[in-house]
Amino acid sequence: MRDVLSALRVVANPDDEVAWLRLLTLVPRVGDVTAARAFDAFLTARDGGATAREARASALKGMPSWLRDGLDAIEEAAQRVGDAVGRAAAMLQPTLAHKYRNENWEARARDLAHVERLAATRRSILEFIEEYILSPVFASELTPEQGRVTT
Repeated sequence: MRDVLSALRVVANPDDEVAWLRLLTLVPRVGDVTAARAFDAFLTARDGGATAREARASALKGMPSWLRDGLDAIEEAAQRVGDAVGRAAAMLQPTLAHKYRNENWEARARDLAHVERLAATRRSILEFIEEYILSPVFASELTPEQGRVTT
């Protein structure tokens, strides 16, 4: 879930370096150095007067198009938090399925669907992130048939 949160954080708080680095290093063949360079390109574009979306596009040049398109889709759904979470999960699904293939990916994927439903009741991505961090399992909102949510 923290990987999905990093995508949401990049959109909701574009200057969040930790979120950028976590998200970018999920991309195959992108390591810490390349991720840091991309974030620096983002900051340079912002300093030059670019909007967050324009700076993000500049920073992601040379990265897979699914990343730029996915972040744009999350931004477009920002007022529908559950949809934004769903778009973040969908964007990262192939990468996460590979990353967690030996760590019970099926259960993690089901948990993401539960979190998406819970996020739908929030007013903003930042509100969702704040509440998720403070109460990662939203324990009071899960019913027994919904199961657990992992972090």
